Amino acid sequence: MLAGDAVTATRLFQEHFNKEITMAVATPASVAPQYTGGNGATPQRYTRLTYRIMVGPAGKVTSGGHQADQTIVVNCPASLTPQIGDYVMMDSPNLGGGNQITAVDDPRAANTSGDVTLTLALTMAAATTGPTSDAIPGSLVYIHRQRAYQTYASTKYPGLYEMRWYMSTDTTTPPGVGDLTPYLVISSNLAPSAQYAFIQVPGPSSTPEPAVGWEFTYAAAVDEGQFAGGRREFYEANHTEGLIMPKSGNPMSAASFVGSTTSTSTTSTSTSTSTSTTTTSTTSTSTSTSTSTTTSTSTSTSTSTSTSTSTST
Repeated sequence: MLAGDAVTATRLFQEHFNKEITMAVATPASVAPQYTGGNGATPQRYTRLTYRIMVGPAGKVTSGGHQADQTIVVNCPASLTPQIGDYVMMDSPNLGGGNQITAVDDPRAANTSGDVTLTLALTMAAATTGPTSDAIPGSLVYIHRQRAYQTYASTKYPGLYEMRWYMSTDTTTPPGVGDLTPYLVISSNLAPSAQYAFIQVPGPSSTPEPAVGWEFTYAAAVDEGQFAGGRREFYEANHTEGLIMPKSGNPMSAASFVGSTTSTSTTSTSTSTSTSTTTTSTTSTSTSTSTSTTTSTSTSTSTSTSTSTSTST
């Protein structure tokens, strides 16, 4: 069903997009989401969104990675599988936007950890931002994978546009004629007005916000049935839009990668004292003291103490 394609595409793309962009790396700016293929308007909108994600847990340097080296041996956990086109990220030496992997020698059996030899596009010194140094065995190594969403003229429904997803790409620019980079078509039901689907969110300074904005209209290829959901006008009159914040934090920082816990402690103490004196023909003395303390420990801690004293004579 052609109208049904549009309904399915609406749900499929939004779920896919939400999952991917919430995993995206937001800082530093050199690895934040990139926008290309602009329409030249103000505000500008774009056909391509390129972003990075962290792949698997961190590995550790086994050997190599000296300043003049273009190879490094990394001990990778079973769930970490670097591939050509990924980026090696390190905190020491600081590899900035990363050193791209050009070859992988992975002799491990399936689902096992072990050493993997990575050949890099640049020497370690050339890829380093700031002071140069050799990689120290045991240092953490993170792997970034670059991905992209791209709108393109639909091959399924001429006259409409499709949303492509590149699961791995080494470029941030729209594909040229003859480009063979593999991609998945998530939707073939974007209206012609949705060609420029992505919006870069301006920040309070010259640096844009890491948040990703998007807005486009779905379209059925032809009218189908008598209900609104089967009519092209239904989709063209109702656009979808959203704003998604990628994962925050410096991906090159060990503290950021490992994560940290935040504990907030709040202590509250209240004391109430009441005294009354009455004189009659009979004298009696009564004293009572009550103290209650409650302590709980979690992400927040609260301590409460109350004292009450009453004396009558």
